[in-house]
Amino acid sequence: WAALGHIVALIANIHRFHDWVTSVLAAAGHNFEFRGRLTGVRYFGTCDPSNVRHIFTSNFANYPKGDHLAEIFHDAGGGGIINVDGDSWRLQRTRLQTLLTGALFRAFAARRVRDKAADLPEVPVARAMDDVSETCFLRHVVPCWKLMRRLGDGRERKMAAARKTIDGFVAEVISRVTTSPR
Repeated sequence: WAALGHIVALIANIHRFHDWVTSVLAAAGHNFEFRGRLTGVRYFGTCDPSNVRHIFTSNFANYPKGDHLAEIFHDAGGGGIINVDGDSWRLQRTRLQTLLTGALFRAFAARRVRDKAADLPEVPVARAMDDVSETCFLRHVVPCWKLMRRLGDGRERKMAAARKTIDGFVAEVISRVTTSPR
């Protein structure tokens, strides 16, 4: 029954998900653990900076994503950093840090942000990231998500379109960064 209560609360607050999670974390002392009875997956939510540092930096190897999470996020990231653990994650993290901290990338990103801020139209890659996040989140709470994907449910169709948008954006960024004069 507790799981049903969580699902009902989640559905009732899906339109304000981030605010709702913040209130749950504040009421729970900045940490919240939930074990999915249907999926067997354990969830841990935190807004405590020391816990975030512990999980993502100091002791990342102690928190493997596992096959379940890799399957949920496969459409969004394939064999990328979101889905892998161990040596593959470490190698991708190093490469990503090198790319994201380089002066060329920072200058490129700053130019793109300035360009995109003018007139403030909807940014397709931002919408795509939102669609991917929502779909992956729903996969956590809807046990029949694989069936929904096979049936071409609207949310799963959005995921496929979002993936194409994100892939195009990443290809464009890589192309510009690698062809820019140094």
